Amino acid sequence: MWYHIKTAPNKLLAETWCELLQSEGIPTHVEPDPTKVHLGNLSPQRIFVPRDKKELAEHILRNV
Repeated sequence: MWYHIKTAPNKLLAETWCELLQSEGIPTHVEPDPTKVHLGNLSPQRIFVPRDKKELAEHILRNV
């Protein structure tokens, strides 16, 4: 099951954060914020990780 870990303000930052998490062995999934999808690449992006990786992902993103 995927857990919403954080919302990035745009697609570029979401991709950067996902690359960081993936480099630590954490799978990621990204979806645009459904209320702002009309903004395209500028829309906030919701980052998801597996529930069992939640605490590690939070720790990693807290330090960026």
